[in-house]
Amino acid sequence: MTPTENDCNQRGVCAGTTPLCVAGEAVCRYGDAFENDETLCDGEDNDCDGATDEGIEGLGDDCSEGVGACKTTGTLVCNALGNGVRCDVEVPDPSDEVCDGLDNDCDGLVDEPKDPVDGRGSNPSYVQDDVVAIDGGSLYVYRYEAARPDATDEQAGASNKRACSRAGVMPWTNVTYEEAEAACDAANMRLCTEAEWVDICNGAGNDCTWSYVSGDSSCASSLPDKGCNGHDPSAAPGEADNDALAVTGSLQNCYSPHGAEGVFDLSGNAKEWTTGSGGTGQPVRGGAYNDLSGGLECGATFARANEAVRLQSIGFRCCSTTDPR
Repeated sequence: MTPTENDCNQRGVCAGTTPLCVAGEAVCRYGDAFENDETLCDGEDNDCDGATDEGIEGLGDDCSEGVGACKTTGTLVCNALGNGVRCDVEVPDPSDEVCDGLDNDCDGLVDEPKDPVDGRGSNPSYVQDDVVAIDGGSLYVYRYEAARPDATDEQAGASNKRACSRAGVMPWTNVTYEEAEAACDAANMRLCTEAEWVDICNGAGNDCTWSYVSGDSSCASSLPDKGCNGHDPSAAPGEADNDALAVTGSLQNCYSPHGAEGVFDLSGNAKEWTTGSGGTGQPVRGGAYNDLSGGLECGATFARANEAVRLQSIGFRCCSTTDPR
């Protein structure tokens, strides 16, 4: 009887093999790709047992590449040499670091400042906080009230890793003095002193009664009702009192002018922790959404607050004598 194809294994790489007659016996000689025990990772059934790449550790499992915002998940597939697996994934390019609670530049650090305080030195990319130079650069201050990295226009967020200077988000309030101090320190900055705060609020010309400007960017002579989000006692009869914390920088004229730039919300919205010597506790400045216009003046002095106090009306901002950008 003549040997036929069906006398040989027809699975995997053995398919199509026809037996040869050697010394009166049918012998199946399979090609070079055949393996008695499959070791290659090549998408083939090399041992002709009906299974492909079985025994290749991890093949088909989930995997990930990259760190931070670049981290992407994929699946383990055979590598080009066929001797192992690789993660089949396209890792995105890093972006500039911003203060949002993410590792945007994919270097293993989150929201790092120019000179990280953990001692790892400068990084190619770091958070460049939105600051304003005061008095020719002898002082730098947050343009906006400090916010948490995960703050949105509706929620103040929950992250306490560091402070951020961002427009259009809810400011970080309900914070103790020590928590505010630590948040500025994590940004490689510090709380503003009381004297610095007053000087900034007074404007470059030292002539601002409130942190409020008129259309020509000069200090306004009077503060319109709620111009800087203070308490409005003149609500119409029957209407609710709408005094409430607003998002940072939302009141376009509520800033102290310093050259072509402005420092927002020093009057109204939230009082701010500052540092000062003498007395008990620490001074808060600026007035808040629940203070009348007199309390929003740059020179208005409030009672010093106990450092453990938490109020929805007290926030902070950060200062530095070196440029953090």
